[in-house]
Amino acid sequence: VIEEELKQLRQLAWLMDESITIPKTGMKIGLDGIIGMIPGVGDVITAGISSYIIRKAYKLGVSRTTLMRMIGNTTVDVVVGVVPVVGDLFDFAWKANRRNVKLLIKHLEKRQLRERKTELNQQEPSHVTAKQS
Repeated sequence: VIEEELKQLRQLAWLMDESITIPKTGMKIGLDGIIGMIPGVGDVITAGISSYIIRKAYKLGVSRTTLMRMIGNTTVDVVVGVVPVVGDLFDFAWKANRRNVKLLIKHLEKRQLRERKTELNQQEPSHVTAKQS
């Protein structure tokens, strides 16, 4: 279930941040920067889409620290994005959604590693148990 959700979040981040390659430059932009150029509502729309990723991360149980970093990335994107022209250019470069999905994945990988270590520590080798008997 988590893998399917991560796949969807990766696809959303790609669509919003990297889905369009600018010819002859190799630079990748996404719908975030394009939608953000709509005066008055563009940045509100993209903030809503970005908050979807944050809500999913919350539901997947990421730490408060990771959530705060994700909110920070989105806040920077929105606050700077509101500035005419400069903010629009910034939107193309910042890629908050990609950053946030990477933070989510990193958190989940660390959690999985901790869980594996805990499982291994709880399992006693059979030769240790036999000697104690």
